[in-house]
Amino acid sequence: MESLEIYAEEGRITKEFAFFASQFDEKTLTELRETLRKRHKINGVKFSRLLKTPLMEDLLKSMGEIFSTHPNHNGFYAIRGALISAAINQPEEGWTAIDIMKAFPTEGISIDTELATKMMQNSQF
Repeated sequence: MESLEIYAEEGRITKEFAFFASQFDEKTLTELRETLRKRHKINGVKFSRLLKTPLMEDLLKSMGEIFSTHPNHNGFYAIRGALISAAINQPEEGWTAIDIMKAFPTEGISIDTELATKMMQNSQF
């Protein structure tokens, strides 16, 4: 997590982050950094309700194909829980994707980089 925070804040790729970064082209890495740095402010209770709507559940299930607690397991519940936790516990300036990852219910996050790249290129995500 620390190496990802360094990349988000400074744009520097540490040796721990280098393998992950090598999976993406420069444009995708730039978009990733922008996504990691973007702050969001939202009422945590209202956001929690929103995440339980059918449309948002479908979106979270799609995201769960990329981010999961274990390979080949959909990360839907883990993502929803982390999003709610980040929104409810957000600092005054708002929460970021890093805050969501810190709230993820397991130490590790399995990321399907191939599917993530494909979805970003096809604008399906």
